[in-house]
Amino acid sequence: MRMPVALGGLLLLSVSSMLAQNANVGTDSANTDSTAASSTTSDAATTRSTTTRPPSTQPGFPTIETAPGFLFIRTSLNLTNDFTVHNPNNGNSVTATGANQFNCAGAGTTLAYNLSSLIGVAADLGGCKIFGNTIGLGNKISGSQFNYLFGPRLTFRGSSPFVPFFDLGFGGNRISVSCQNSATACVNATGGNSYSKNAFAMSVGGGFDIRMTRKISLRPIQAEYLYTRFGNQCALAVCSNNNNQNSFRLKSGIVVAWGGSASGSK
Repeated sequence: MRMPVALGGLLLLSVSSMLAQNANVGTDSANTDSTAASSTTSDAATTRSTTTRPPSTQPGFPTIETAPGFLFIRTSLNLTNDFTVHNPNNGNSVTATGANQFNCAGAGTTLAYNLSSLIGVAADLGGCKIFGNTIGLGNKISGSQFNYLFGPRLTFRGSSPFVPFFDLGFGGNRISVSCQNSATACVNATGGNSYSKNAFAMSVGGGFDIRMTRKISLRPIQAEYLYTRFGNQCALAVCSNNNNQNSFRLKSGIVVAWGGSASGSK
């Protein structure tokens, strides 16, 4: 009787051991499947996160830019008729005609507010001293100009430090002309020693900046056509013969950025 019982016990132990091994294999397989599923889900989530939030490629831009610099204006009167200024003391006269021109040099600044990387608005102010005039009265005339212009600006920013821009401005121009004490013909022509007048002005042009740091840029050139309309109501015949004036305006200086964000190195 003991032999059959022993054999039965051995058989039972063998069956139990096989069942336990099968159970462990099943558990390991389930764990492996769970880990793989978890990894796949995590990779998919990472992929979705990457695809739904791409890195921004929009160039940064400052909120405000100030640009002080040198200002030069060359004005062509383009006279359509001759006019003569007489000196009542000696009877001599001076005749002026043709494309007479004069220069004006000084300083100015631009204050720009950027609405976006592309679009902004700018206020342009500048004053200069008239020199080298050839309007028929020689260097006996001295004077100054002050222009104030406001309008839109387009700036094309990118990864390059080269930043071109174009602008359009509307406003006014004030000119003040003075005669030297010895300039009798000038004094008699103007009815006094000085004359000042405001006129409508418009400018259109552009330039480019070279970005040095996030805050500082160089502005090698800003070239514009400047149109003024002083009309025909002034003391000098030059006004009566020339309602409109065509000028070339050149500016050069630095640009200082304030606020906002800007691409490039600090």
